[in-house]
Amino acid sequence: MKRSIRKRILSAIMVLVICFGMVAIGDSGVTKTYAATQNQINIVNRADYLYSLTWVAQETVSAHAYNYYYTYYKGNTYHMPYGQGATSYYIGYGVSPENFVKAANTPGSVFYQYKSYTGSWYSTYYITDCSGFVSWCWGLTAKQSTRSLANYSSYVGAVTVSNIKNYLQLGDALNRYDYHVVLVTDLIYDTSGTLTGIEITEQTVPETKRTVYTPAGLASAYASYDGIYRYKGTVPASPVVVEPEKQETWIEKACFDVMVYRDRNKDLAGMTDAQLKDHWLNHGIKEGRASSTILDLGFYLGNNPDLKTAFGTDYEKLYNHFITSGYKEHRKSSALFDGSYYCERYPEVEASYKEEYLRHYVENGIKEGRRASLTFDPDYYWYVVPDVASTWPGDYYMCARHYAGHGINAQIEAYDHDAPKITNATVTNVSSSGYTVTCTVTDNWGLSKVAFPTWTLQNGQDDLAEDFMNTQSGTQSGNTYTFRVNASSHNYETGNYATHIYAVDKGGNQTKVELDTIVVKDPGPTQITLSASASYVKSGGFLKNVSGATTVQSLLRQFENDDLQVVNQSGSTIKGSSLVGTGAVIKLYDNGVLVDSVTVVVLGDVDGNGKVDSTDYMRIKSKFLSTYTLGTAENSAADVDGNGVVDSTDYMRIKSQFLGSYNLYAS
Repeated sequence: MKRSIRKRILSAIMVLVICFGMVAIGDSGVTKTYAATQNQINIVNRADYLYSLTWVAQETVSAHAYNYYYTYYKGNTYHMPYGQGATSYYIGYGVSPENFVKAANTPGSVFYQYKSYTGSWYSTYYITDCSGFVSWCWGLTAKQSTRSLANYSSYVGAVTVSNIKNYLQLGDALNRYDYHVVLVTDLIYDTSGTLTGIEITEQTVPETKRTVYTPAGLASAYASYDGIYRYKGTVPASPVVVEPEKQETWIEKACFDVMVYRDRNKDLAGMTDAQLKDHWLNHGIKEGRASSTILDLGFYLGNNPDLKTAFGTDYEKLYNHFITSGYKEHRKSSALFDGSYYCERYPEVEASYKEEYLRHYVENGIKEGRRASLTFDPDYYWYVVPDVASTWPGDYYMCARHYAGHGINAQIEAYDHDAPKITNATVTNVSSSGYTVTCTVTDNWGLSKVAFPTWTLQNGQDDLAEDFMNTQSGTQSGNTYTFRVNASSHNYETGNYATHIYAVDKGGNQTKVELDTIVVKDPGPTQITLSASASYVKSGGFLKNVSGATTVQSLLRQFENDDLQVVNQSGSTIKGSSLVGTGAVIKLYDNGVLVDSVTVVVLGDVDGNGKVDSTDYMRIKSKFLSTYTLGTAENSAADVDGNGVVDSTDYMRIKSQFLGSYNLYAS
């Protein structure tokens, strides 16, 4: 706000008052000349002086008062801090304003070493409050409270529109006992002489604040106050306002890195560090040069078309946009930094730091190797530029600076964009208990995770593990990955199963393969079972009482199982009208897994061809002569009289069966 009585040296103000007794107060070139006493001029100048006292926080400091929790963040600029401290020095009382500014701008000073406490409230060591602010502006020698200020002032009237328009003057206070007090520091009139605005300056949470109200707005905002009060005494002149030397904020410091600036801008290579900083401030910003890991003005312009529309190639405006609001809007500002990417990748940072998330990156994240853009991965940069890794082992900060200065100029791709490859995916060992998935996974840089998310199709994905990338990773052997899907992990459900394979590399690239539906069947019978009417006997792994010339078809009718298989002595499957001979095996499978088997014994069929012939009794004869040895199944087939040994009676009966004079199978 432009104000003709503000920021003039005291002697000039005195000349105006003495010679004319009138002062011009105005806004935007519109002025209203009205009477102003020296007291009023001094009060406003003293308020201006206190308002001009700013400090750059050297550490992050927290405070609490009136149920407000507030923070002064390191690197940010603030007006005088608010507080009500029992042990603090109030600014203007106990500590001079100048010493406050010095301490607040000095790291490690008492301002940062101690806090002030009042009950559960706490604040910075040097503070002022609303009544302390007004006390100093009125020139009182001791700090007063909102209640005791009435002892030094005259009551003008209630805070109404009429009183504001007719009686309000510069330096008046709007006071509410035991609550708050504010100061009138400007009156704004239009060309017709009508009061249109009142500037209020106050010390409040968290710092000194100025607000302009209309007469009606002021009356409404302060309707509950006790009234308008005017100081009765003599007010000393204000110290001359001296603009403090501008200090760089944390964001301004982060925007310039002398190493990056020198390396990126080869035409400046011969300059000293000081010359480079001077060039950046006086030329580099205007020229839109790249200056640090987080800021490349040319990149910033090219990746934010709305800013190009707004500013064209005015890089100074572009720079000011970035340091004041651009980074808070999560914009891309360099090949290494994209605010949206950083906050999405590390949501806990944004949750903790909010708009100041960039401070986390420049102070911590870049040193921790956190990735802040799609196009720069510090670990990959070490991989493709091993000299950097060997020169600065483990130093992510130097890695980023090297890329910002050298890597970009050399057009080095600093991120991995080749996804992993998944091949040879197979499904084996399918049974009622589950199945096994095997595949080959390869990557150009290195794999981070391989997972096999699996669920049943019956109820959607209700049985899909939430953290499948970590809990369904399988086992690795070289480039081969294996995962066993257990039905027990899916409520023992049967039916259609879905399994996908995910492979993620160290660069975050992902490949997915969807396998065909796998069918997990209900578990079938676990043993071979004869029907109740069957004449066969299942004993000791053998099926006995089988007659000669029995076909596979007629044999299987004697069982309750529906899916039995029969193989002959050679291991070949036999079906239908094929004869079943001694030594043939009946097998029971469950989803491809053998669960039971039994060996067939055909009475009298010693050679295993399924019928009784001369070979059978000749083999028994050879056994007697010790020139042939019978196997277990053959021995059982030869013992036709069932006495447990193969003797001459068995030989004669088998021979008689062959000659047709005896029936081995007669009941």
